[in-house]
Amino acid sequence: MARHYERVLTLRRSNVQATMVHRARMTSSLQLVRRIIALSAVFFVIVWPKLVAVFYPNIPITIGITKTTRKLFSFCSGVENLTWIQLHGVVITPLDTHLLSAIMGLYFGYTLVDFKR
Repeated sequence: MARHYERVLTLRRSNVQATMVHRARMTSSLQLVRRIIALSAVFFVIVWPKLVAVFYPNIPITIGITKTTRKLFSFCSGVENLTWIQLHGVVITPLDTHLLSAIMGLYFGYTLVDFKR
């Protein structure tokens, strides 16, 4: 009987904790903060450098590119060297596309998850 009572108390406690977590996730202020963070990160990391390059094309943009030198045998991994190059104008790097997809995936992925259990 005592074991049954202990299990009932544990289930009630976990139900209360789950309800508190659900309420914390569903607050509108959290969604607003998440939206502001995602949009400001996209603007200042992706859009702002592109706008500066459009209006001031003479500003050089320095990006780092990794180049792999091959070894003699194909099963050995090569040595990666970081090369810095300067470009002018609008430059879209793989980092831009990866970062944008990560931010959008985190933002929209959170809204696709169903928290109703």
